[in-house]
Amino acid sequence: MLLSIVLSSAIAYSYVGSIKIGQPQSLDGLPRNDVAVVKYRLRRVSFLCLAILISLPVLVTYGLDYYDDIPRAIRQLGLIPGYTNTYSITQDMANILLCFAKMSILYCGPLASYFITSPAVGDDLVENFASLWGFRDHVFAPVTEELVYRASIICLLQPVVNSSWALTVYTPLLFGIAHLHHGYELFKQGTAISTVVATASFQLLYTTLFGILANRIYISSGENLWCAIVMHSACNLGGFPSFEVKETHPRFFYVYCIMLVFGLTAFLRLI
Repeated sequence: MLLSIVLSSAIAYSYVGSIKIGQPQSLDGLPRNDVAVVKYRLRRVSFLCLAILISLPVLVTYGLDYYDDIPRAIRQLGLIPGYTNTYSITQDMANILLCFAKMSILYCGPLASYFITSPAVGDDLVENFASLWGFRDHVFAPVTEELVYRASIICLLQPVVNSSWALTVYTPLLFGIAHLHHGYELFKQGTAISTVVATASFQLLYTTLFGILANRIYISSGENLWCAIVMHSACNLGGFPSFEVKETHPRFFYVYCIMLVFGLTAFLRLI
């Protein structure tokens, strides 16, 4: 079990390490949204994920003897709909659609507020999914982070961790700790220590809680990774509710608040 914990920790920190270790000097000091930085990080994380996909099934099958064969280990990752622990592509697709529905309920208030403001839906879709930064935040990051922090770590730990509670909480904690490097970046930029500590603490709490919920959805769906990816992408896209609607549409504000409470309550009950 100790070896699995060590390996899972190494995998968790490899994500940050892949973009920090060996970074070209030409990128030092550049903001994370600089085009060169974004492309470099996309490339490095892609190589990391490819390496994990190739090596992890072999390791857990022949090195650790956790699974009977490599196809069984690949099934455990849940990356291919129809090739998960449900053994059913129909069930997998239904679970993905159900996750979409649950996230729509969670964000019913922000969604209503968004459409009330008469948005340019087409332009927003392009910006949030087709631009380099939108692709990074709402497609690439959810897919790769869920593969590393969810599927890979649970694949390592589930055969040896008897407590479902420990499995649900430990892996999100790794995910939360891995995000503390954002606080270090703020510190390097000269941000006040109090702001750095507050920001890092909030990110640790938020990402850990998010990870617990995502674990619950992932495991309950038969280790269907796309359910966790949908949740991750929706949270990155929706973020935290904005209360600007109080200024722009004051008559809708109280309805909006009721929808926020309803969405959160219903979501927690549904999962």
